[in-house]
Amino acid sequence: MNGFEGFVGIPMSGEQTPSDLLFASLLLSLMLFAGIFSLNYPFFFQMIRTIILPNRRSFSVEAKKGNATLFHLFMNVQTIFLAAFTLFEILKSGYLIPISSHPQPFYLGILLLTLTLFYLLKQSLYILLGYIFTNRESFIIWRNMYNAVFESYGVLLYLPAFGLVFASSYAYYFSILFSILYIACRFVIIYKTLDIFYQKRMSWFYLSLYLCAQEIVPLLLLFKGFINLYNFFESSTLWR
Repeated sequence: MNGFEGFVGIPMSGEQTPSDLLFASLLLSLMLFAGIFSLNYPFFFQMIRTIILPNRRSFSVEAKKGNATLFHLFMNVQTIFLAAFTLFEILKSGYLIPISSHPQPFYLGILLLTLTLFYLLKQSLYILLGYIFTNRESFIIWRNMYNAVFESYGVLLYLPAFGLVFASSYAYYFSILFSILYIACRFVIIYKTLDIFYQKRMSWFYLSLYLCAQEIVPLLLLFKGFINLYNFFESSTLWR
């Protein structure tokens, strides 16, 4: 009679550990947001007022309790991370990412790096166009508005991000939610831009240049870049 050797157990999937790491990074981001919010909540409500109130005085930065630099830096980083995370989960659910050849954090890192460079490029264009085609005061008003919308967009991205993690079977609907949030973000920015600059002499020219240089061409380049990057990883032997 053979001795009892114990239970064999259930083998874990090879992607289980990377998935846990991705979920842990999302949970860590939420915990950091909770801590930053508790220490700098006046800036959060100031951010909301900047978007809602039509009075341009609401765009001014008030001296409040907290660290404004830390708050806005984290909010921008959070938006980029959540956008990359959500986009990664959407692509993974549609089997557009070949997760069999590389661990999941590798592709998330590529998306995060790409979106970071895209964000820095757009910020550089904003500064260049702002200082060339408008006065400094109007540009500061517009920049505060843009940051408020962008940072609020990052907070809302927690909805599709956690939805894709806990209810991946409804990935299609969370993908639609992600698209709606992005379109709404761009619409608010375009509307506020028109409201700020329409009285200026170069307003319509600036608006047309803004739409082409900031909203249409960069997205086309980003989309084309993602396609080329995907084809490179699929075909190159360096990554296999």
